[in-house]
Amino acid sequence: MNVERFVYDINQIISKITVNESESVIKRINYVRNRLVELYKRNIVKINHSILEVICAKHFIKYGYDVDVERQLNDILVCDLYATKGDNILIAEIETGFRTPRACIGSINIHIR
Repeated sequence: MNVERFVYDINQIISKITVNESESVIKRINYVRNRLVELYKRNIVKINHSILEVICAKHFIKYGYDVDVERQLNDILVCDLYATKGDNILIAEIETGFRTPRACIGSINIHIR
């Protein structure tokens, strides 16, 4: 496990997706970043999956959602992204394993409750 490399890679993508963003957006993305770093240290997340979580989280944050990653929903379920805005709750699952090009359609599943 190379924590320094994980942090470097996450920081690289964040620096690219936060150009010209407000301090508020950057602060909320850094919350996601810090959470992913802690999860990586516990060997719960991998870099490719985490990069996609950061990119998706930024999108939801930009639209005013508060975002958490790897959120425990119940005793057995954990979702990749959990976003809230007022009474709206959005849950997203991100798949990063190998998939054929045809199977990639719909590979990010979003459920609004």
